[in-house]
Amino acid sequence: LEMIKITGLLFLFVLLGSVIADAGVKTTLTQNGLNYLTEVGSAALSKELTNYPLGAITGVASTPVGKIAWQLLFMQMIGFSLTQTSIEVVENSGLKFIIGECDAVLTMEWHYKRLEWPHVGDKGIAIVAVHRMSSTVQVAITEQNGKPVVHSVADTFNIGQILIKLHGGASWLYRIFVDAFEPEIRKAINENLVKAIPQFIDGGLAGILATLPMTVPIDQHIELNYALSANPVWGANYMTIPDAGEFLQIANPTPCPGNICPQHPTPDTVSQQMMQFVLSDFVPNSFTKVLFDMSRLGVVIRPTDVPSWSPLNLNTSSYKNIIPALYNKWPNHLMQIRLYCSQAPSTTFSAAGGPSIIAIGKLELAVIQPDGSLVPAFTLSGNASLSATVKLSGQDLSVQIGFVRSVYFLESSQIGTFPLSVLNDAIYDMFTKGLVPLANALLSEPIPLPTVQGITFNNPSLGWGAGYLYVSTDITLNIPANGKAIAIN
Repeated sequence: LEMIKITGLLFLFVLLGSVIADAGVKTTLTQNGLNYLTEVGSAALSKELTNYPLGAITGVASTPVGKIAWQLLFMQMIGFSLTQTSIEVVENSGLKFIIGECDAVLTMEWHYKRLEWPHVGDKGIAIVAVHRMSSTVQVAITEQNGKPVVHSVADTFNIGQILIKLHGGASWLYRIFVDAFEPEIRKAINENLVKAIPQFIDGGLAGILATLPMTVPIDQHIELNYALSANPVWGANYMTIPDAGEFLQIANPTPCPGNICPQHPTPDTVSQQMMQFVLSDFVPNSFTKVLFDMSRLGVVIRPTDVPSWSPLNLNTSSYKNIIPALYNKWPNHLMQIRLYCSQAPSTTFSAAGGPSIIAIGKLELAVIQPDGSLVPAFTLSGNASLSATVKLSGQDLSVQIGFVRSVYFLESSQIGTFPLSVLNDAIYDMFTKGLVPLANALLSEPIPLPTVQGITFNNPSLGWGAGYLYVSTDITLNIPANGKAIAIN
């Protein structure tokens, strides 16, 4: 089971995340990452194949003592060691796992019986040492319905040397039988390894994928889609998996249109560290599009929402000297303000400044009549520039929005024109104490990167490029095995 988990992880890291135009998130393993995971997987494979059963073989052979029927029963590896392994990326194809050299030790029971009279026979134990075995495993990975599909095939094993030592009975005499046993033992070893190793790779990956969600719920209405958007990209010394990286409504999962969520080419690799994630600004734009469609990018400020310490409250009397026409038309009336986005905000990532957000919207001020109805007083239209601070904690990204500035003009008015500068302080408070806290509340849950259980980031860095954010890191695996955590460094 441990081997299945770890070998699955080796290839799962590949499957999670080239210039691919429709990938919101890309996950890349460099050659350094592949080498590390191959080392981890090779150690686990050696452990898993120790105690691997090979079944039984039988045969008939002519020997100097006559024709015999022989059996090798309870064949089992009691030791397996991968002494030389490596992994290569086959450009535009897949992976090649190279077993340069491995050794094994087998035990079995041997039986023989002479077919002619006298029908003598005997039995005992054999220990077989196998040296200098080698092979390659081809790994193909494709995308089907947003999920990765893996198919591995092992080439025939070349077996350098077999040493057979018989114990029990008159084993010194039965050395003459060894020539009959050896070809069949070679055949059994090859057939079992050619079948077992791909099964560990494919079966281990299937078990991991069964527990890996292709979507991550953000709240009860929104999810982040991490399904594969295309087949993997196989570079000269890396592999990249493209994920959709798109926020969707759970009840109505509609893709974000290109005019609102444009796709831009992003790099596959940004460093030589083992693992890298590249998130394009498509990801936040899909998030704000979902929020806009769900009417969650707005705030209504009522008189009871204004703190008692505020020098201005939502009563026309507070604006008697600032906007006289407002007070004159509705003296001593309560008011309500609605501040909202009139279209989905746009986020842009830049190498120099990181993320910048432009939110286009309106501010509507209405006067509350004695019967509770609302009468529009004026409407401002304009845009606000927002900043964002992104931090990495573990494998999660956290985001905090900040207010930079706003520019507004008078769209309509029931009280004539007035200098908008008199509202600067009020608008600033509405953003910093209203809309921005609302946005940060929506972003209170961290955004997980597409990783699996057991990964620890070592020396991660977060940076920006033209149209993308990246996280580059080395990794350590901490895989639960038999209920206990084992660290593999």
